[in-house]
Amino acid sequence: MDNLLLRFRIDGTIEWRFNDEYGLGSLDEAATLAHGRSVTVLVPGEQVLLIRTAMPTRKAAEIERALPYAVEDWLIDPPESQHFAWVRDVDEVAAAVVTRDRMQTWTETLQSAGIRVQSIRPDMLAIPWQVGRWSLWLEGDRALLRHGLADGFACGREVFVAMLSAQYAEMPEDALPQGLDVWCWDGDPPEEWPEGLEVQQQILGAFPMMGLQPDAAGLNLLRGDFATHEALGQRLGPWKIAAAAAAVWLVSILALQTTRHFVLAHEQAQLNSKIDQVFRQAMPDTQRIVDAKVQMQQALQALRGGSDRGGALNLLADAAPILVHASGMQIQRIEYREGKLDVHLTAGGFGAFEQLRKVLQAQGLKVNLQSMSTQKGVASGNVKIRGGGT
Repeated sequence: MDNLLLRFRIDGTIEWRFNDEYGLGSLDEAATLAHGRSVTVLVPGEQVLLIRTAMPTRKAAEIERALPYAVEDWLIDPPESQHFAWVRDVDEVAAAVVTRDRMQTWTETLQSAGIRVQSIRPDMLAIPWQVGRWSLWLEGDRALLRHGLADGFACGREVFVAMLSAQYAEMPEDALPQGLDVWCWDGDPPEEWPEGLEVQQQILGAFPMMGLQPDAAGLNLLRGDFATHEALGQRLGPWKIAAAAAAVWLVSILALQTTRHFVLAHEQAQLNSKIDQVFRQAMPDTQRIVDAKVQMQQALQALRGGSDRGGALNLLADAAPILVHASGMQIQRIEYREGKLDVHLTAGGFGAFEQLRKVLQAQGLKVNLQSMSTQKGVASGNVKIRGGGT
């Protein structure tokens, strides 16, 4: 079957590609080409969060139930308001998260135009990519990075160098890319890249959409409640679909608490093992662990000569005045873990995050920007802050 590729652009317009033909206009115009063809839809990557997580089970039904709580710390809104799609990749689950309201809008818009869709995918996963390399797509004021089979992010062009550098700095040495392939549609590519990263650049010709090609077996957002229902309708009949959906919903609600307990128990076991490992490394002369937290606090206080002032207080003293007075930014959550402040912020745009990073670094602090996304005109992200000597 011939394939029609549609893309919902970030500005709300529609573009499409059929073989070597390119079009830009209304969805009704694209619908005339959709009849009798397989249709793949690309949606803006800024509206889809891609994330990986370890999962203590390989059963699909258990993954479906546990996934929302396994990635809950990355979400701004409650898991119940989000739609999740996922694929297994080695020993992890690669997931895509999008609000249910936005997913509903996309599917209803396509249905109202009479377009039957086989898959909906975030547009950064349609960038050409090969194992061992990263791919960067520059188009207008957007930058899209793909660094894995189902991994990547989209952001404003003005902040992507900082986000690319942060992503590169966090990668384990054995997972660093062999190089970066850059496709640039308009404007000049940047001249500065992360140190040690070999870059190959090429200017896109004709229409940029001609270079996009989604993977046939990649992440498909049409899962769960948004999966196509033709086969289900043939088996059950139209009047039974609602009853089946209600039954699935009821079972899911009853299983939520059990599943959450299962996930938390697994995480607690991992944390206990990690605490024991860190304790043995930090205090090899101590033979017996009674209360690791108290024992390490006592040892640390002794090394400080009895001072109660810890790393969290030092970091807060240095960073808090800057965070509180950051123009146009709001603090949503702040935590202290392993010598770092993890601050979740919202702002009117990604530029505010870059400005905050510069101010904090001028104070002698080390800063990483992570999990940047935008929703309904509000930019959000995590800012990880460490002391300059750590």
